[in-house]
Amino acid sequence: MDDKFNAVLEQLDAMSSNDIQNITKAQFIQMISGLTPEQIQKVIFHKNVRFYEGINGYVVNFIETTNTLNNMIAMPENDPLSKYSKFTALAGAAMNLTKMRTYEGITEENKIKVENALAQIKPHLASLMRGFQGGSKKKISRRSKKSKKTMKKKSKSTHKKKNNS
Repeated sequence: MDDKFNAVLEQLDAMSSNDIQNITKAQFIQMISGLTPEQIQKVIFHKNVRFYEGINGYVVNFIETTNTLNNMIAMPENDPLSKYSKFTALAGAAMNLTKMRTYEGITEENKIKVENALAQIKPHLASLMRGFQGGSKKKISRRSKKSKKTMKKKSKSTHKKKNNS
């Protein structure tokens, strides 16, 4: 599988930015078929670096041009599904930013932009994580208390029925 992975990276390296832009969904699926999820993530990241003609172009596009992070931070948190969507988007962004920070060839200026972007989204991720952890524990503890009370009532009523017989 490493041979296939390396072949896909080499294929992307041989392509121009314009060629990469014109890859169809079907072609891309064919390129990545048979790769592990981790390898697919690496291919997508590599494809983006190649598309923006280097890591610095990718950083500028991701952080400044598309307003990606602000759009993610502004996502609603009305219900568990939208909170989960926001969390996965921000977690994916944090993963990409972390890769960008250590990518060979990144300028110091862009490294600082990446670190600032990570600092911007980390509090939102932490807040969402606390919401997921705290919410489920409270519900579980309330349910278990209710079920214990219900069990006590049932056992008392069953005990009374046996005594009355």
